Amino acid sequence: MLDENNFNETEYSQNYIICNYDLKPSLIQILNCYELNLQKDNNLKGEKNGVEIKNNCIIYLNNEKINFGYKCYIKIEGKNEIKIIFKNFITNTNYLFYDCSSMKSIDLSNFKAQNVTNMSYMFYNCCSLKEINLSNFKIDKVINMSSMFEKCSSLKNLNLSNFNINSVTDINHMFNNCSSLINLVICDFDTRNITNMSYLFNNCCSLTSLDLSNFKTNNVIDMSYMFNNCCSLKTLNLFNFDTCNVIDMSYMFSICSSLTNLNLSNFNTSNVINMSHMFYNCCSLTTLNLSTFNTNKVTNMSKMFNKCSSLTHLDLSNFYTNNLNDMNNMFNNCDSLIKLNLSNFNTSKIKDMSHMFEKNSSLINLDLSNFNTSNVSNMENMFSECCSLEKLDLSKFDTSKVDHMSYMFNNCCSLSNLDLSNFKTNNVSDMNYMFYNCCSLIYLDLSNFTCEKLNQWTEIFTKFPSECDIMCQDIKFREIINTRKNI
Repeated sequence: MLDENNFNETEYSQNYIICNYDLKPSLIQILNCYELNLQKDNNLKGEKNGVEIKNNCIIYLNNEKINFGYKCYIKIEGKNEIKIIFKNFITNTNYLFYDCSSMKSIDLSNFKAQNVTNMSYMFYNCCSLKEINLSNFKIDKVINMSSMFEKCSSLKNLNLSNFNINSVTDINHMFNNCSSLINLVICDFDTRNITNMSYLFNNCCSLTSLDLSNFKTNNVIDMSYMFNNCCSLKTLNLFNFDTCNVIDMSYMFSICSSLTNLNLSNFNTSNVINMSHMFYNCCSLTTLNLSTFNTNKVTNMSKMFNKCSSLTHLDLSNFYTNNLNDMNNMFNNCDSLIKLNLSNFNTSKIKDMSHMFEKNSSLINLDLSNFNTSNVSNMENMFSECCSLEKLDLSKFDTSKVDHMSYMFNNCCSLSNLDLSNFKTNNVSDMNYMFYNCCSLIYLDLSNFTCEKLNQWTEIFTKFPSECDIMCQDIKFREIINTRKNI
């Protein structure tokens, strides 16, 4: 333990951190080292974590020595300076300033960090932090930087050009929710040993550009949420990315709503399992070439292209979907899409197709002749508001396991003929609004419709043409048909 009475400030004055607070008198947090690991050579294993910091530092508040504590009462209104002087080289700084939400600036240019191995969560939720001086920062031994600057939501500029991270393996969440960041310099990052980049730039919503030209990603296995909600990002060059080991790409580009182009021709997706929400709300993307994608191992594509509202063509004829089990909302709100090629889709394992083509309002034709729906249980809203769709051949659909068909053809107002004679509905419980506003239908074949389990059919034939010829054998279902509200 540090003996403050024998502490030679001159001897150790070269190893310190200076923090500044500009606030009203209050109780503030200055340190939060409860997650810090104990030094292996000390015998204080019975004491709580953070002992390494506690036993090796002395703290000054406005040049007055104070007792070590995680919180301190600030008496002076305005600028308050806290100086932390270290006797020994620290090996862990994880959680050091965790949740220090009142700290305005911090100077670490004189902090000797060369023995530190863990900096995870170091500045987590320092949400008032606007200035950080990391010049002379030597971090050669650091292995973990996960969540290091997470929720530093007031930081606008961060220059890490001096960072040597060639020993680091984890940078997940490192800049997560740095929502004010407009300039991030990481062009010299050596990422060759990184395995996890998930949430790396998540919600960096003020960044307009990002230079990742030196990134080496051949060891990365997780890129989920990597650029999620980078909604101001206008360009993104990932041509050097090696994704051969990546397993998870879910939400990777989700809500990159300012991107107009995205070249992923170099992407190797042979090991990817999850592509859910991968391009969700990339609403400015006008083209997307995925012809090199290998989807052999993918099991989840739910909402993959949801709200890609500027895409007009999408060719997925190369997609291998034999292992896919979830396609819900996959193309929902792709309202500019006029051509969609799904000719090679294998849907034999799919259980959920709900909202799959909902609001594809520009699609005139849709070929689903290859679809195997034998395991699908949910088809609600599947074609809802496909208001330009003129033809729809569902003759090969197997609906024997489907229990939800509500809103399935809602507002398909350009369809004139719909043959559902092959549909088995003995397990369907919900048909609410199923044919709502199918106002152009002149023929509807429901020959094999039954309603053994049906208990919801609200407005099923509302805004329905009176001249439509409906074929139906089931007596109970004919009673439902007779409740229709014609237009």
